[in-house]
Amino acid sequence: MRTSPREAAQAAAVRDTAVRERDSAAGTAQRAAADLAAARRQAERETSAVQAACQAREEAARELAAAAIARAERAETALDAERTERRALTDRLTSVPAQARTRGRTAARLPA
Repeated sequence: MRTSPREAAQAAAVRDTAVRERDSAAGTAQRAAADLAAARRQAERETSAVQAACQAREEAARELAAAAIARAERAETALDAERTERRALTDRLTSVPAQARTRGRTAARLPA
């Protein structure tokens, strides 16, 4: 079966249209791939920034916790010192009357 020149021309036109559509689709696919790669790079940068921010917050939280622990330890030390001082004062106050009573009894026994 032979094709007429008119059919051959139509087939060539259809072929040329298909080639143009293929080339257009390939260009679109290449641009989409390039856009995807750029989006991935941007996502990697954003992920790195978020990770760095999280790490900084974590370090800050550790530092705050360490500072709170140090404050609590200093407060405990100060409280212990205050308790020791109060005990010493209380001991002195409670031992003075006992000594005074002993002195009073000794003075009462001594002949005048």
